[in-house]
Amino acid sequence: MDMQLGGKTALVTGSSVGIGRGIALSLAAEGVRLAVSARRVALLEELADEIVAAGGVRPVIIESDLYAEDAASQLAAAALAGLGQVDILVNNAGGSRSFKELHMDEARWQEALTLNFHRPRQLADALIDQLTSSPP
Repeated sequence: MDMQLGGKTALVTGSSVGIGRGIALSLAAEGVRLAVSARRVALLEELADEIVAAGGVRPVIIESDLYAEDAASQLAAAALAGLGQVDILVNNAGGSRSFKELHMDEARWQEALTLNFHRPRQLADALIDQLTSSPP
């Protein structure tokens, strides 16, 4: 399928496994230059090798733990440094630690909110000006 994305750039978070990995592979197949991020660099390296083997451009690999306080700003800066611009942002990282008990302490709720809401919002905010100023 040609989604007419050739020449675009994208940052895909949580791209070491699962949906994020699939999104990264699909975008690379469309000719998108990628920055891929996750905590597990070895899995990102495997993804990069797979993209190159399929004829794509080796992605920028960014180790990132979105629980870290400055993760969004550091990730945005690394993606911009590696790609020059970010046309597409895929905020895919997410999830939480298992909630098996009926009552959770506040720290565990805050951790889930950080990963699933605060960091994606902060990352979008860090990139929004240049995302909206990029030509279509």
